[in-house]
Amino acid sequence: DGAELIKENGLNFGTLSRNSIVSRSIVARNNQDYMVQAQLEAIGTGASQIEFGDNFFRLEPGQERTVSVWVKPRISGSFTGTVVVSYKQATRLN
Repeated sequence: DGAELIKENGLNFGTLSRNSIVSRSIVARNNQDYMVQAQLEAIGTGASQIEFGDNFFRLEPGQERTVSVWVKPRISGSFTGTVVVSYKQATRLN
């Protein structure tokens, strides 16, 4: 698959206190010769604490997009989660 997620040092948010807001960025890149539809989703026990600046977008061939990822813990505790990026070939109609 030619579309990729570029991450540096993962998305470690460290120890956060309740009601804090911490952000990181990830870069999604399309290195295919066709447009792709990208979708970001958080899974795991911390998924409900994660928000994206944009979680559904198109990338033209060679295009990349930086997406902000925020963690906003509403309760104290330890959480783990994974950000899943799915790519599929897009058409001009979808």
